[in-house]
Amino acid sequence: MSDDPSIYDYTDFRAYLRDWFRARDGRPSQSGFARRVPCSAALLSSVINGTRNLGRARAERFANVLKHDAAERAYFLDLVWFAEAESPADRDASWRRISARRKWDDVAALDDATYRVFTNWLLPLLVEMARWPHFVADADWIASQIRPRVTAADVSEALDWLVEHGILDQDADGQLAAAVGNFGSDHDGVRAFQSHVMARHHQDALELMKQRLPTTDHTVRHYSTTTFSAGPKEVAELKRRIRSLVELTCAESEEQQQPDRVMMLSVQLAPLAGDPEVIELPSRGGNED
Repeated sequence: MSDDPSIYDYTDFRAYLRDWFRARDGRPSQSGFARRVPCSAALLSSVINGTRNLGRARAERFANVLKHDAAERAYFLDLVWFAEAESPADRDASWRRISARRKWDDVAALDDATYRVFTNWLLPLLVEMARWPHFVADADWIASQIRPRVTAADVSEALDWLVEHGILDQDADGQLAAAVGNFGSDHDGVRAFQSHVMARHHQDALELMKQRLPTTDHTVRHYSTTTFSAGPKEVAELKRRIRSLVELTCAESEEQQQPDRVMMLSVQLAPLAGDPEVIELPSRGGNED
């Protein structure tokens, strides 16, 4: 229902369930929900109140009744795993996925500054370089580290803009530090952008890759390509996996203590034949979902 609370606004699955039932106004009631799970209404109440754990098997069944899409379902389950994790490592892993998803969806409210970052590859590169422990806030030195080549003037102009917009912090000694997390883009995930802007962003990434891949040692670069057949459900699942990889990469990058390089991960997926937007597929008859 359109009035349902957004799962991404929550870090506590119990609070989410309370608000979900409140928004539904008895449709279904807790008893009705419990019958669909199935479980007892008393257990459902205890889970929401925090006196009982949900458990993995029941969490999956709860997710079925909530009728989330694949990404929402994964987020809900991570909230449960985080709350009920048996080890610090499991809890940390769940939180990394939760924080990655929350950061990603928060990009929906993009301002002009973020818009510009996504349309100029040098800006997010400089933000990442500022995380290096050996970073030197000197335009000539910075330009010497970047491939493909850029001018010191371009670097200086970009640094001034990043400081002006609060994306880099500058102290009294002129030292710079990143004030924001990683920048990433996803055409489906950042719906506030117009399609042609996102297309340009990824085309720029492809051009950078074309320049860097042939001249980079194989120990620090990777590329692979495969051509395969798939249906709509398989494509949707593959897109979800790619997005999860990118989100987790960003989340883990922010935890790095001694980074010494800036990497670009660029993933493309597109139909080569049978695209329903290009080719009208023949009807196979019968009832199809």
